[in-house]
Amino acid sequence: MKKTLLSITLTAISGLSMYAQKYDNTFNNNGWVNENISNDYQTIYDLSVQADKKLLATGVYLDNNQMIQPFVIRYEKNGSRDNNFGNGGIQKLSANAKGIQSVYAGVNSDGLIYVASAKDGGLGPIYLFRLKPDGTPDNQFGNNGMLIDSVATTSADNEGLTAMMAQPDKKILLVGTLYKPDIKRTDVWVIRYNEDGSRDNSFGVNGLSKFNPYQAYFNSGTNNRDAQGINRIVLLSGGRILLGGKFKSYTQQKEDFLIVRLNSKGILDPSFGQQGVVLIGMQDIEQVSGMALQKDSNIVIGGPCGNGYSAMRMFRLKPNGAPDPTFGTQVTSTGNIGYNLIDLEKFANQAISDLVVLPDDRIMIGGNGSSNRLVVFRFSKNGIIDSTYGKNGFIDSSTKQQGHGCNRIALDNSSGRLYVAGSVSGNGSSFCYVAAVKIGQDQTSIESLAMNSNTFRIYPNPAVGELRFEDISNGQMLEVSILSVCGKEIYKTQTQQNVIDISAIPSGIYLIKTGFAGAMYSARLIIQH
Repeated sequence: MKKTLLSITLTAISGLSMYAQKYDNTFNNNGWVNENISNDYQTIYDLSVQADKKLLATGVYLDNNQMIQPFVIRYEKNGSRDNNFGNGGIQKLSANAKGIQSVYAGVNSDGLIYVASAKDGGLGPIYLFRLKPDGTPDNQFGNNGMLIDSVATTSADNEGLTAMMAQPDKKILLVGTLYKPDIKRTDVWVIRYNEDGSRDNSFGVNGLSKFNPYQAYFNSGTNNRDAQGINRIVLLSGGRILLGGKFKSYTQQKEDFLIVRLNSKGILDPSFGQQGVVLIGMQDIEQVSGMALQKDSNIVIGGPCGNGYSAMRMFRLKPNGAPDPTFGTQVTSTGNIGYNLIDLEKFANQAISDLVVLPDDRIMIGGNGSSNRLVVFRFSKNGIIDSTYGKNGFIDSSTKQQGHGCNRIALDNSSGRLYVAGSVSGNGSSFCYVAAVKIGQDQTSIESLAMNSNTFRIYPNPAVGELRFEDISNGQMLEVSILSVCGKEIYKTQTQQNVIDISAIPSGIYLIKTGFAGAMYSARLIIQH
């Protein structure tokens, strides 16, 4: 196995500067933390931001017995290891099983850390660890901090773990698939545990909900060797559970977007989609790899699509599972699904890996772009790419190193960071990284200006460094004056551009007068540096 180095990277990219890409030097003084855990192989699969804003990075490493095992590292906000966690900031775990690949983590409201792992689509049980807030194994849980569970009914059954969530009520959700080779059937399963690791008997049957989305959707008693899997979990109001993944047709060898909703008891919700299931197929191969809710309970979904995952697609469902035709820049030929197709380079591998919705309903996605690079995009709440973010709406890792792959993203809105985790390979070596990207200014305060028949917007307000203008009608000359609260003019310009530099103006409260074609508008402007 080739030698690898684990690298934790923090990149801060200004959402207000068209091309600015800089590391956040408040993180480990240079934006980087490198980790060498096993001198051989390590990778990160999951990220969790704790209530105290410390960051958990969860992954696997190769131990001295050549067994792949889980680990958790916790970082302070400044990028240093939290020495009060585990052993010098890291806790290595042992599942005593070769081939551990899928690892997920969650933190409950008591600060207890749950780590779930299993073989990647292989035979064997599911492992659930519980750590105390200081990272040491909680011996009051399972057997010395580890619980072993299984959904298999025969030794030949193939059970895979694909997602995990720590609920606000301290219960734990694990999701996966069960393939029974004797009948060539794949089911989806969900287990809900109580905080102490016992199964929640109010959920499913003895804490286990097992179902077949194909059978529910098509009202069929067989599934014809078709496969289905879940990648993402979103908890809804009333304890309902939204699951996103893929449905793969055995006969056609294609994958479709699969979205499932369960009620709080783990039963398919017939008021959502068709008997609790939504299947959307727009291209040969596609699946849900990112899913999040907007404030109106609309569901934003993203994932890879195309033969060999040659593009990225994002669309939106209404709360009842119906597609939203008003979303994005394109619409299907049937006119019922609005979407945005992202294709950075034709015939190149590229994919959405995860997405989050910001507090103002804007959308950020992390993924893999062409030329083996990490990409992070920002969109409006309606799926329109935000050209003010990075360069043409996205930032990438092309200036750093080729071979970046994104696995997961996590939002820390309080610090304006989007953490991104993945792996890097190339040049004879491979390692892993975590990056933190600035999400950009919260545009909840946008001045929408209407003058005569012309309309434009100024944002953000408060402003940092730059002030932007959008939809200046017909490229007309825009007049801008900024006055102190005493009425003294301290800045004046005329421009046809959509941005002005206000970095030289001290922080404070001002009056801005702006407009064109003889019509002027006044508003309070806050400048923060």
